[in-house]
Amino acid sequence: MKRFPALLVLSLLLTLDLPAAAQSPGGSRNRARPGGDLDSRMQQDRTAPRSPTVTDPMMALERELPSLRTDLKLSAEQRRLWDAFERRARDAAEMSRARLKRMASIRIEPDKSIGAVAFVNGIADDDIQRAEAMKDTCVKLQALYDTLSAEQKALLDRRVLLAQKEPLGSS
Repeated sequence: MKRFPALLVLSLLLTLDLPAAAQSPGGSRNRARPGGDLDSRMQQDRTAPRSPTVTDPMMALERELPSLRTDLKLSAEQRRLWDAFERRARDAAEMSRARLKRMASIRIEPDKSIGAVAFVNGIADDDIQRAEAMKDTCVKLQALYDTLSAEQKALLDRRVLLAQKEPLGSS
């Protein structure tokens, strides 16, 4: 099997909801910036309108799967293909949750002794496994998609995108 291009792995990394501070060198940990001290900036942040939280795309899609399966009114053959697709989609979502748990454990247990190399390798391993699950999910989805009617395809297309724009359980 071909190795996934670095661009694919990079695009998967960019789908995560990373705070802006984590994306800039050194972050912004407790540093005052021009325009006010840290306390006043934190107060402004609390009162500022919030943009919707970006969730992992597969976790958002996973919430949509049960109702989507019903709404598509799948034939017996399509249900078999759906089951294979759904299993891999759920695997990819679970891998995203595992990565988030890894990140949370570092934040919750700051004393945890883990080296930088081990930490970054763990993240890379998580991303590689998720990328492989995503690739397999795409193959399974294409096999299913090829059997759908035009109406089923339109519904699937609409609902997959809707799951990203307005994830179930997000409000």
